[in-house]
Amino acid sequence: MLEARELHCERDERTLFRGLSFTVDAGEWVQVTGGNGVGKTTLLRLLTGLARPDGGEVYWQGKPLR
Repeated sequence: MLEARELHCERDERTLFRGLSFTVDAGEWVQVTGGNGVGKTTLLRLLTGLARPDGGEVYWQGKPLR
């Protein structure tokens, strides 16, 4: 299970998202869509541990990514 809790992310003095929370259970599929520069790649980097959020936590199988 992948879980995002209250994620907050700012880039270049812009808020990309604030208070973003969701859970993806095993076997579920998720599609991330949006226009250029809205934070899709940044979100994926946060969810894989390649970047750190400005607030909130990401959990993989119940354990926090650090």
